[in-house]
Amino acid sequence: MKNIKWIIGILVVIILVVVLSNGGDKEQSAQQTEGPIKIGFIGPLTGDVASLGENALIAAQLAVDEINANGGINDRTVELIAEDGSCSGKEASSAAQKLISIDKVVGIIGGLCSSESSAFTGILNQSETPGISYCSSAATLSDAGDYFFRTYPSDAYQGVFAANYLRNEKMIDKVAVLYVNDDWGAGLKQSFIDTFKNLGGEVVLEESFEKDERDFRTQLLKAQASGANLIYYLGFDQGAVSAIKQRDELNVDLPMFGADPWDDMTIWNDVASISEGFGYTVPHTTDSQSFTSKMADVGVSEVSVCASQSYDTMNIFAQVIGQVGTNGSDIKDALYDVQYQNGISSQNISFDENGDLVGAEYVVKTIQDGQVVEL
Repeated sequence: MKNIKWIIGILVVIILVVVLSNGGDKEQSAQQTEGPIKIGFIGPLTGDVASLGENALIAAQLAVDEINANGGINDRTVELIAEDGSCSGKEASSAAQKLISIDKVVGIIGGLCSSESSAFTGILNQSETPGISYCSSAATLSDAGDYFFRTYPSDAYQGVFAANYLRNEKMIDKVAVLYVNDDWGAGLKQSFIDTFKNLGGEVVLEESFEKDERDFRTQLLKAQASGANLIYYLGFDQGAVSAIKQRDELNVDLPMFGADPWDDMTIWNDVASISEGFGYTVPHTTDSQSFTSKMADVGVSEVSVCASQSYDTMNIFAQVIGQVGTNGSDIKDALYDVQYQNGISSQNISFDENGDLVGAEYVVKTIQDGQVVEL
């Protein structure tokens, strides 16, 4: 009899576990099909690149507002939850953990800095949460896993383009390279150097600096003494402003050339008057006047690099979720087949087998008479 009672007790426990498990599954299913669809955003909202992150966040929110004004996604509103990645791997990793584990987002727009994105791609793959970066360009991110995509081209293209432009069009023979010591800076530097040398150019100085560095006097004087024709500077806005001002103070007569972070008017509002003839590369976009006007309506007078990609990224998520729902694996599969038409950053957006943007086109912008001009 005792054995029978014991067996019955065990069966009751098993039944309760099954019932509770089914109830939990139903609750989880309800959470996935009811209420707002939550999308995360990660970018630098404080620190050296905050102006770019804030610009990109406003663009993503603009897309969300338009989606919701048009009925949302399958009659559900979209909620954008933003976290500060601070252009830091540690901060971005914590932000991704919070968005996925606590906020239960179905996808993440971000990061902006390559150091942000590389820190949480493992979390995306483990949790089966798709992420689309609107600005991370480090070539190493091509191997970031099945759940990471980007609407911004890899620096494998930018370094080649910059090297060809400087060597073949500007006829630069010798370059001094100063680069920020992070995933983006190191990757772009190497792509540039490899191509520049293959074209017959010479790299006469190669020095790294930390992201928070503000004193470049030693590197600038080394560049002046190296015999270089030009300084190729790979860094962000506050550091760039310091380097340009110190170059002027030291009477270093070498021109400077930068990359896409220089497409930030906070730099040129400060130092355009002492930067005549400086230039930089940036991805070509199909930015329309209507997008610029929309951004102006929400308080953005100058649209920075990566804002249009952020806007398109939100709309790509909306398109795919509208087709396949909110399951992470389904979204991921659909992204590999997506054909996004009439974008702001690119006319047509699709991803290759690595989640990279298919195709890349760059332009050169230069400072003429204190104004940024596209060549």
